[in-house]
Amino acid sequence: MLSQSLGKIVPAKVISVKSSVIGAKVNIEQRGDKKSFEVEKVLIAVGRNTNTEQLKLENAGIIHDRGKIKVNDKMETNVENIYAIGDCLGGSNVSSCSFFTG
Repeated sequence: MLSQSLGKIVPAKVISVKSSVIGAKVNIEQRGDKKSFEVEKVLIAVGRNTNTEQLKLENAGIIHDRGKIKVNDKMETNVENIYAIGDCLGGSNVSSCSFFTG
């Protein structure tokens, strides 16, 4: 039996995943090239980024690192009476983490 790991395929756009005799036939587009391969199992991980650009943090004087707002242990920003929680902090970008930080 042939055993081969494809490793990470990042970044790539998944075009389709269809059942096959082996498990799944995957079609992707990576840097403009279309690729196809068959695998036993598929793991797809989706990354997320902060989306704070439209908040104009600089105009409010809020300190951030590439859109990730800096806060203290009380979730206070450097500007009085402005707090931040959740995905805008960077870290783990899942809604359950937002509940725990807030």
